[in-house]
Parts: sequence; structure tokens; C-alpha cells
Amino acid sequence: MSEELSPKRLQVLKEAMPQVTRVTVLWNPGTSFHVRAIEYLKKAASSLSMELKFVSVRTPEEIDAAFLAAGRAQAQALYVIEDLLFYNQRIALIKRALSFHLPLVYSAKEFAEGGGLLSYGLSYEDLMRRSAIYVDTH
Repeated sequence: MSEELSPKRLQVLKEAMPQVTRVTVLWNPGTSFHVRAIEYLKKAASSLSMELKFVSVRTPEEIDAAFLAAGRAQAQALYVIEDLLFYNQRIALIKRALSFHLPLVYSAKEFAEGGGLLSYGLSYEDLMRRSAIYVDTH
């Protein structure tokens, strides 16, 4: 379901910032669903008149190079596909995005709360709460 929410995040970004046409997308080739998420994003981008630049990041050490690539691409926003690596590096990502003046989009609310532009995704707190209820009653 996560990759299916990817186009919605792009749509919400476009609604928040209609002038955005160039977006750099960070993805991790080591995460299996990212390839499907990229396909969803490509389809959505054309209908939103957005150009996407995909930059792969496998380790925390590659984050700085990813931002340099975003700068070379003249990105107007940064879209980060959800991943444990990126979530664990969220403070570094947020700080770099702010220093590059790039609005940051992610699925988890912690990114928006930390200074990113927006998040759109599942509430993991609610999901865990519902799971506990299901396990307890069944």
C-alpha cells in the first residue's frame, strides 16, 4: 500500500506548492518496494507536470552527494520514499533540506514535525493500536 500512496504525496505537494515542477526523489535500491513506488511516481508526475530526478542512497554517507545531485538538478522540492535508512537519518535529511531550501516530503509525520514541508501516510500509532485490539479479541 505504501507505494500506492506515493502519487498522492506528489499530488499533495503540488496542491501545497503549485509552482513546483522539478522534484528530486531519494530512493534506496536495497528496498524492494521502491522500484514499484518509482513506477507509480513516474505515472503521477506526468499528469502533474512534474519532472522527477531519481537519486539512489544506500548508506548515510551518500546523503550529502544526493543533495548535491538535487542542487545540480535545480530541484524545487525533495521527495523521500519511505525507508528505514531515511527514517533513521531524518534529522540529517531535514537539516540538509533546510540548508538547501528544499521543501521535504515524506510519509511519516516526524519529518513534518521536524521541519519538513509535509507528510502524508499511515498513522503507525493507530495501526499498532488497531493491531493490538485485533490480537486481543481474536
